Amino acid sequence: MGLIGLCAVCAVLLKRTIPFEIQSLLSPSNPVRIQYEKDLKSFDDEASAWVVVEKNTPFTSAEIQKLSQQVSLALEMNFAFDSVVGPHNAKYFEADAQSIKLVPFIKDGEWTPRALEMLNTEMWKNNLVREDHTAFLMSFKFVQDLPRKEEQPAVARLEKFLKQVEGDNPGVRTGILGAKIASASFLKEMVFQQRVITPLLLLAIGLFLFFCYRSGQILLWNFFVMFVVYAATLCLIMLVEGGLGPYSSFALMFAFIVSTADLLHFFSRFQQLEGSVEYRLKETVRIAKVPCLLASLTTAAGFIALIVNQNLPIRYFGIYCAFACMFEWCFIFYVLPTTLRVFNFNPQVRRFDAHTWSMKIESFIGKNTKPIIALSLLLIVIGAGTSFGLHVDDNFYTKFVNNHPLSRSIDLFSKGFDFVGSMDVVVQPKKIGDERFNKEVFESMRNLEKDLAANPQISRITSVRQIDDELNRQLAGALPPKEAAQKKEAILHMFNDYGVLRGGLNESTGEMRTAVFLRSMSTDALDDVLQNVEILKGKYADHLSIRASGFSVVRSYINGRVIQDFFESFFSSFILIFLCYLYQYRSWKWAAYALIPNAIPLLAVSGTMSLFKVPIDTNLVILICVAFGIVGDNTVHLSYVIQQEQRKGFSYDEALKRGLNLIGIAMFATSAIFLVCLPVFLLGDLKLFGHVAIFLSIAFVAAFLADLFTFPALQKAWGWNFSPETHSTASLYWLEDPAPTVSERDTPPVNPEQKRAPANSPEGPQTPL
Repeated sequence: MGLIGLCAVCAVLLKRTIPFEIQSLLSPSNPVRIQYEKDLKSFDDEASAWVVVEKNTPFTSAEIQKLSQQVSLALEMNFAFDSVVGPHNAKYFEADAQSIKLVPFIKDGEWTPRALEMLNTEMWKNNLVREDHTAFLMSFKFVQDLPRKEEQPAVARLEKFLKQVEGDNPGVRTGILGAKIASASFLKEMVFQQRVITPLLLLAIGLFLFFCYRSGQILLWNFFVMFVVYAATLCLIMLVEGGLGPYSSFALMFAFIVSTADLLHFFSRFQQLEGSVEYRLKETVRIAKVPCLLASLTTAAGFIALIVNQNLPIRYFGIYCAFACMFEWCFIFYVLPTTLRVFNFNPQVRRFDAHTWSMKIESFIGKNTKPIIALSLLLIVIGAGTSFGLHVDDNFYTKFVNNHPLSRSIDLFSKGFDFVGSMDVVVQPKKIGDERFNKEVFESMRNLEKDLAANPQISRITSVRQIDDELNRQLAGALPPKEAAQKKEAILHMFNDYGVLRGGLNESTGEMRTAVFLRSMSTDALDDVLQNVEILKGKYADHLSIRASGFSVVRSYINGRVIQDFFESFFSSFILIFLCYLYQYRSWKWAAYALIPNAIPLLAVSGTMSLFKVPIDTNLVILICVAFGIVGDNTVHLSYVIQQEQRKGFSYDEALKRGLNLIGIAMFATSAIFLVCLPVFLLGDLKLFGHVAIFLSIAFVAAFLADLFTFPALQKAWGWNFSPETHSTASLYWLEDPAPTVSERDTPPVNPEQKRAPANSPEGPQTPL
C-alpha cells in the first residue's frame, strides 16, 4: 500500500511541468538574462515562428495559394497563434503621388501584375517564396497571453495537421521552426521520459535485481526504497523550481539508478547471513554502513561539483542527484532496518562462493602487476592525447536525433530559405531630434546592414530601413525630392500607428531592430557574427549605439562558458573526490593513487568523443562529473574491505582474495546494472540520452576493469599496507555499530523457511548474491 501511495503522490507532482526557456539556463541576476528579458518585452521576438512548405518541383501560384490558405486556417483555428502571414494574404505596397495601396501577391490563384517583380526586391527576396518557386514561407506568432503549458499541445496539433497536408499532397514536405517550437520539443521529450523511458528503466532494473536476488520480496523492498528516494527528490525539485523541467526530469531517472548501488551492497550482505532478523540486520548495517557512506559521499561529490556551473539547470541537476545519493544512504541504513524489523522480514539465505574466481583474479594480478600498470598508464596517455581533438559546439537546434521533426525542419529551412535561426541587432540612434524617421538615421542603418550582410554566415536581413528604401524607390519618380521625403515620412508614421513596424521599432525607447537570419546556429557561426557586430559597434559609435540581442546571444554566452564551466566543475569534483579518498585512506599518496584508475574511464569517454567527432557542449559537463563520481564507487568498496582484512592480520594477497570473495559479485552487479539500464536511454530523441547511454557504458566498463585490475596492481606494486594498528576511518567510529552478540544471532531460532535454499528449490540454485 505504501508503494502504491508513493506512486500516486509522484503521479500528481509529475503533472507540474515547466516548459524550457533559453533564459532559464542563466540565473535571474545574470546581466545577459536581464537584458534578454528586457528585449523580449520590447520586441517579443521569441514568439515568432515559421512554417516552410517545399517540394521538388515548382509550385504553381494556385498551389501556393491553396496550401497557404490551408495552413493559415489551421493556425488560426488553433487559437494559440495569430499574426499569420503567408503568400495567400501577404501584400506589397504601391505608393505614388496621390495614394498608397496594399496589393496581394496572389489573387484568384494568379500572381498579380507586379508580384514577381516585388518578390525580387530586397524586402521580399527569399522572405516569402523561394526564387525557383519550390518552397514558400509562412510566419506566425504565439498568442501573447498563451499559458506556457498550452504551447506544447498547440505545437502538437500543428504538427499533426502538417502531416495531414503532406499526406494529402504527395511530394510535399513541411517543417516548423522557432524558439518556442524547440521549447515544445523539449517538453514533449520530457513527457516521453516519464511515460515511456522511466517505466522501461524500472523494468530493466527490476529484471536485473531479480536475477541478482532471486527473491520477489527483496525486489519489492528495493522498489520501495527507490520510490521513496524518487519521491523525496521530486519534492525537492518542486520546492526549488516549482515544476519539472527537462534537466530535473533527467535527474529523477538518475535517482532511480544511483539508489541501486547501496541497495545491492545492503541486500547482498543481508541475504548471505544466517540467523534472526535482528542479527542479520545488525551485522549487515555494521559491515556495510561505513563503506556505503564513503561511496555515497564520493558519488555525491561528483554531482555537487556541478553547483559551480553557470548553467542553472545543470547546477540544479547536481544538487538533486547529490541529494538523492545521500538521502538513499540515510534511508537504507536508518529507516529500512526498522521497517524490515516491523515486518519481520527474514528471507532465505543465498550465498555465492566466489573463492575460485577471486583466486584467479589475484593470481593474474600477481603475475602481471607491471604489465597491468604499464598498459593502464599507456591508455591514460592515449586517452589524454586523443582528447585534444575535442571541439566546442552547442547548437540548440541540433539537440535531437536526425529523424526528429525539429531536425528535419532544420534541413528544410536550410535548403529552402538558407537560414536556420536568427539574431537581433538592436540599434539606438544617438541623435534622433524631433524626427523619428530622419534621413541620417536610415543612411547609417543602410551602411550598417550592408556591412552585416557581407558576413558569409548571414543569409538575409529584415528591418524598418528596407521599408524606407522601398518607399524611396517608389516615390522617387512620382514627386519632387522634398515632397517625396514628406510623403514617405507620413507613410512611415501611418505604418507605425497601425503596428506595421512593431517588430522593428520600439516607439518608447527609439530603438530599432534588425533581424539577421543565419545560415548556421553552430558555435563558430554565432561567434563570427557576434565578433562582426562588435567591430561594427566601434565603426558606427559616433552615430549609433549597437548591441546584439535575442536567443542567439544567450546561447553564445552559454557556449562561451562551456570550457570554463567544464574545468571549474571537473576541478571541483576532483578536489572533493580527492578529499573523500584522503578521508578514507589517511594518506596523501594513496588518495592520489586512487585517482589513477578513475582517470581511465574519464579519458576513455573524452577520447571516444574526440574519435567520433562528438562536440563538447553543456551536456559534457554533466557526463564527466557524473562519471567521475559514480565510477569511484567500486574503488571505495574494494579498498575498504581490503583495509578491513589487512587489519585482521592478513597479507595483501590474502586480503585481496578475501575482499573479492566478499564483495566481488556486488562490485560486478553495481557496474552491470548501469550497462543493463543505460540502453533504455537510446529510445529518447534527445542526443543527450544517447550520449549518456553510450559514453557512460564505456566509462563503467573501463572503471570496472580499472578497479578490478589497475588499482590492485598499484596497491601491490607500491606497498599498500594497513596494519591492525592503523585505522584510516577512525573518525567514523560513531558510525561503526558493535558486532551482534551470540544471543542475537541464535534467538529467535531459525525456522525451516529461513534456511538456505537447496539447489533444487523453487527459489533456484545458490547463486548470485
